[in-house]
Amino acid sequence: MESFELLEKKIAQLVSLVAQLKEENKGLTKENSTLQKKLSALERDVVEGNESIEHLTTEKEATKGLISDLIKSIDKLVEGGAQL
Repeated sequence: MESFELLEKKIAQLVSLVAQLKEENKGLTKENSTLQKKLSALERDVVEGNESIEHLTTEKEATKGLISDLIKSIDKLVEGGAQL
């Protein structure tokens, strides 16, 4: 009889452990979902940031070219004015 009581106690402990693990699993599943959403948002932000950097780099190069052309034009004007 004593062994049946021990078996019953062990089964009750297992049932309790399974219930506890199920609750932990629910919490971890919820946390995982939240973290996946945050990761997706961060990935979108990184892509947008990279696109902005590429756009600004293109604008910077275009601006450098325009400034270089402007300097050349000014130099020609200064040289032409000096010859007058």
